[in-house]
Amino acid sequence: MNAPGSPPSPAGPRLHCPDCRAPLPAGVRACPRCGLALVGDTARRLWLIDSEIAEIDGRRHRLLGERAVTMRLLRRESLPGRPGTPLPGRAPADGRPGAVRAEAGPRAPLGSAAPGGPAPASAGHGSEPVGEVTRRSAQNVVLGLGGLLVGIAALVFAVWSWSDLGTGARAGVLGATTLAFALLALPLHRRGLRATAETFGAVAAALLCVDALALGLLLSDRISNGPGYSAAALAAVGALTALYPLLVPLRSPRVVAALVAQPVPVLLVAAAPGDGLLPWSLPALAATALADLLLVRLLGGPRGGVPVRTLHVTATVLWGFSLALSAVLVLAVPAAGNAGSWWALAAALLVSGVTGLLFTRRPLPSLPPAGAGPSAVHAVVALLALGAAPLAAGPAHLPVLPRVPGTFWSEAPGTATAAAAGVLGLTGPGAPPLSGAAWLAAVAAAAVLALAATALLRRDLLAHTSALVAPPTLLAVPLLLPLPLAVAVVWALLVGAALVLGTALLPRRGAGRVSAASGSLTVATGVLWSLPDQYTSLAALLLAGAVPLVGLLLFRRADRAGDAPASLYGACLLLWALALAAGTVFLAALTLGGDAARPAWWLLAASTLLAGATALLFGRVRRPFASPAAGTAPGCGRAAARTPAPDTADPRTAFTLFGLLLLPSAPLLAGGGRDPGLAALPGPYAPWTAPASAMLDPAHRVLGLSAPSGTAAALGAALGVLVAGALVVALVLVVDRRWTVTAASLAAPTSLVPLPVLLGLPYAAAVVWTVFVGAALLLGVTLSGRSGLGWVPTATGSATLVLGLLWSLPEYRTTLSAIVLVAAASLVSALLLRRVDSPGAAARTAPLVPGALALLAGGASLAASFTRPGPPEPVAWWLSAAALLCVGAASVASARPHRPGAPRPALGPVPRPALRAAPLTLLGLLLLGAVPLVAGPRSLPALAAASRAYPPGTAPLPALTDPAYSVLGLAPLPGPVAAAAVAGVLVSGLLSVGAVAVLARRWTPHAVALVAPPALAPLPVVAGAPFLLALLWVLAVGSALVVWSALLRDGRTSPLPGLTGLLTLALGLGWALAEEHTVAAALMAAAVVASVAAALARTPVPALGGTAAATALTGAFALALPLALDAPAEYAALAPIALVAAVAAVVPRLRGALVPAAEVPACLWAVLALVVSLGAGARPELVALALALVGVIASATAVRPGRSGFAVVGGLLMFAALWTALAAWDVTVPEAYTAPPAFAALVIGWEWSRRAPAPPSSWAAYGGGLALLFLPTVVLVLTGDGMAWRVPAVLVLGVAVTVWGLAGRLRAPLALGGLVLVATSARAFGPPLWDLARLAPNWVPFAVVGLLLLAVGARYEASLARLRSLGRLVSGMR
Repeated sequence: MNAPGSPPSPAGPRLHCPDCRAPLPAGVRACPRCGLALVGDTARRLWLIDSEIAEIDGRRHRLLGERAVTMRLLRRESLPGRPGTPLPGRAPADGRPGAVRAEAGPRAPLGSAAPGGPAPASAGHGSEPVGEVTRRSAQNVVLGLGGLLVGIAALVFAVWSWSDLGTGARAGVLGATTLAFALLALPLHRRGLRATAETFGAVAAALLCVDALALGLLLSDRISNGPGYSAAALAAVGALTALYPLLVPLRSPRVVAALVAQPVPVLLVAAAPGDGLLPWSLPALAATALADLLLVRLLGGPRGGVPVRTLHVTATVLWGFSLALSAVLVLAVPAAGNAGSWWALAAALLVSGVTGLLFTRRPLPSLPPAGAGPSAVHAVVALLALGAAPLAAGPAHLPVLPRVPGTFWSEAPGTATAAAAGVLGLTGPGAPPLSGAAWLAAVAAAAVLALAATALLRRDLLAHTSALVAPPTLLAVPLLLPLPLAVAVVWALLVGAALVLGTALLPRRGAGRVSAASGSLTVATGVLWSLPDQYTSLAALLLAGAVPLVGLLLFRRADRAGDAPASLYGACLLLWALALAAGTVFLAALTLGGDAARPAWWLLAASTLLAGATALLFGRVRRPFASPAAGTAPGCGRAAARTPAPDTADPRTAFTLFGLLLLPSAPLLAGGGRDPGLAALPGPYAPWTAPASAMLDPAHRVLGLSAPSGTAAALGAALGVLVAGALVVALVLVVDRRWTVTAASLAAPTSLVPLPVLLGLPYAAAVVWTVFVGAALLLGVTLSGRSGLGWVPTATGSATLVLGLLWSLPEYRTTLSAIVLVAAASLVSALLLRRVDSPGAAARTAPLVPGALALLAGGASLAASFTRPGPPEPVAWWLSAAALLCVGAASVASARPHRPGAPRPALGPVPRPALRAAPLTLLGLLLLGAVPLVAGPRSLPALAAASRAYPPGTAPLPALTDPAYSVLGLAPLPGPVAAAAVAGVLVSGLLSVGAVAVLARRWTPHAVALVAPPALAPLPVVAGAPFLLALLWVLAVGSALVVWSALLRDGRTSPLPGLTGLLTLALGLGWALAEEHTVAAALMAAAVVASVAAALARTPVPALGGTAAATALTGAFALALPLALDAPAEYAALAPIALVAAVAAVVPRLRGALVPAAEVPACLWAVLALVVSLGAGARPELVALALALVGVIASATAVRPGRSGFAVVGGLLMFAALWTALAAWDVTVPEAYTAPPAFAALVIGWEWSRRAPAPPSSWAAYGGGLALLFLPTVVLVLTGDGMAWRVPAVLVLGVAVTVWGLAGRLRAPLALGGLVLVATSARAFGPPLWDLARLAPNWVPFAVVGLLLLAVGARYEASLARLRSLGRLVSGMR
């Protein structure tokens, strides 16, 4: 593979296939396993790539070894007192540690020798082996483990073995051990065993602690102050360990001294006499952290013998622990015993805040120079601690944090004017004993100290601290002084608003964020404080909603100047979301809480207006986190584009849409919330249960709503709704005038629909007014023709129409009238659309929406009218038909592409338009065709497919003269009602056809074909004519339509009349099923009509349909006539077979599509005849005759071109006929009848194979004969009949056929012979295999499965082992 066209050379190591890794023999040109080519240019290129990869891997291994050796050398040179020798080719750049000057000239490649230097060391020559851990690490681990074990032994000895020795012996052992370890460190250090010496020094320090513990145990009965003794012992241990490095210059003793000194201040506080000093241990802990940090700053940078890093770590840990404990006490502890406890907590927070600020001052000596900037985490935590100090200085119950009060909208009088502390639950047994002035002074002192500490340490964070300290300091004023709740709420909201809005004046961004966050929380606190009183809550919601609106205006003004703070935007967004959430809760409370006063609803409506305006303003201002191009450029204002073009990728679009959807709810709230604006379904009446007199009752009474009592109150409520709607439009006009039309479309329903209910107008007037408002919106969309502004009016108009339909449900006639009005709106909109040039998508959709609503509502009402009790009402039928007529006409009119006055081409002939039905045209035609069905009675005969009074063939002959409705099982109609029904059906049919003729003249024939059957067929039945006359009338109508379809020369029009005519004939045949002789006559008449239509047809579709119908109806007549003459079913089934034979004889003379039109019904009748014959089954010989006749017909059909598949069907049918005849004759030896034709078939196949130019398949030549020869015998052998002679015969024949197939290499004889031998052997020489399987124990399957899984697992493990061996082999290669 290393030369073009040559195989791999046999010299060198043995090669492997690059693809499957199989070993390759010498001189091979392709892989024996996978067939990969190993010669040629491409193979040579692959060999070069693999060689280069192997070379790179070898270089990588060498460089890794060299790196380990160099790293050990560099560590050895970095020890103190041993100046390092720079590596060849490198020197310090500027005296700084770690600085390296780049070498001059080009850089040598990795692994190559440096210029003028020695060659790099190789990993395989003279390099030390690389271990998992370094020697120093191993050494330290061993030493540390030894020291730990010694310390544990000493502790065990001191605690558990102390009593086994005397006092002197015990003291001597511990003292001698401690002194020995302390003194042995000196010679070890002098000999250079520094790590060992450090270990001995650490053990000596630990033994000192054990000595102190032992002394405490010895003097336990004499020591009365445990914390004091512990503090003294730790102080003594710390002093000794701090002085020990003067004897032996070690590092670890002073680290131990720094650690053991940390608990001393806390222990001193605990040991101090007096009660109530335990809370002051927390300030002592914080002061310890502060002292550690001060020592760090005083001691300077890290150096030997000075534990600067240890003090820094202890300061950080103690500071964090004290802060966490303080936060838990402030937020989680509900009460305190006395004021001193909380003041101790405030002191701890102040000290922790000072410590955090000191952490942020740079440089800290214990930190590397890389961390030069101030720590943001320390600064944030320190500011939070200082901000919580005034909070901790106040009472434990002081709710200056956002906490939910215990009561919500208390009904107690005077809640808003009561003292805030009492309403919020600050008085009682848990209240603090001091006066409010004392607590207020403590809070102010904590705030002043926090500000002073910030000004002293970090003056740049003074604004941040002020923003954090202001809320807990100022909010405590109305609570600690007996001020009313309303004053406290307003004060909190004003403080929060000042903090939020003051963000625009702060120059620093960080201060702005802090001010915005604290102000937002303060506003939330004010809202929560207002919860005990309803009006206070709603007023607080109004004030809280005004803050983000004013803040956005300030942000917009600052944005024009180019200095807009992002924190102000975020605070406004947060407060706006808070106002929305609170408004939602208040709305639910007002809705579920029963009757509420209208001022409460007006306040909520005003808050909704503010929230909606704020959302619109969010959509106008530039987002501070987006690029300037994404927002509105400064100065654009109202001069921006007036056509709204929302960008879905811009989040501001979501704010605009939300604001537009939120503002229209204000009129609903101004009208009383759920009374009536939010009521979609009527309350007291179920659908269609209200009397007719309810149409004149007040609307609020029928709808189950409450209305204002008195004319003045009603006018005031209506005026409030109108004013709210006008304010919605005005706000949108001021904030973003581009959406004025959209806002008007959204506000119109909510402002206009409630007016009739509020004014107490009649129920019918309210429904009509609602439908009129919705229709006006949709008509406005149609007239405007603009798609950009039309979708919103379309949606609101549709929703208003739905509301009107829902309101109309209580009374039946009102519902139908509303449906008619909605349908009429659809028709008017469609007619207006024809006058609009180039209408937009919304304008084209406007007529469809009310049409769809009317169609759905009308369908539901029509379905419900069938179960509605009461006498028939022609007026209700006519209303339903009128609605359907309007919807159908609107659908046809909407599908017209041009208006009537559209100009025609000036030159040339007018082209004939293609008759392509649009979906709306088809829908309109179908709806108009169904109008006569709706205009008639609900038991319309056109819907009766068969007689409901008589099962098929059971009606007596005199019933033909009875009224048609009695035979069909329909309810009779009184004389006037019947006349009205007949008139309604005829007039509705004429109107439907007239509508199509006016709106779309070219579809008039289709309309006639659709309308004629439902308009004409039911007339005799509704009029009470005899059944025979009604049947003849229906057949005549269907025949006329079929013949008309045949006579039409327009191929685009002729199919539909034929289809409706055939359906009408089918309806007549369904009616005729009631009497057996009548059905035969009707089938004969229908067959004659279909034959005449097929003969007279001038277009292809009627010809094909007539041929198929004539064949099917003739077959039905042939089956029905013998049955009508009381012939058995087996004999009657032979008549359709005769028809099938006649069709098979005539079909070869037909051409084109007429062939399948005749053959398909004939085939179906053949199948049906066999099913009837088999179903009767009384005479098996007749069944065999039917099977044989159909088989002969199928075999005769197979000789025609393209019908060869029928040969198989014919053979199967004749085979089935043979077996049926044998069964009928009780033949026990079927081989006498099956063997001769089987051998004949084999001879024919042999002759076919011998003489055919291309020998056929053995399955085609011998398969059928062999199956006929073996199948009967094998089946009888398997069933156990005649095994004495059949088994040997089958075995002999099977062996012979198998040998024949093997000798001639024929698949069919070989496969069938083997299958016969296996099947026969399984039955003849033992029980079935399943019986043997059932005898096995239950564990056998599980054992087999287990062994199989073990085998698979072993195989898989062996494969993995081979892969690992291969990987090791490859990785070991050079």
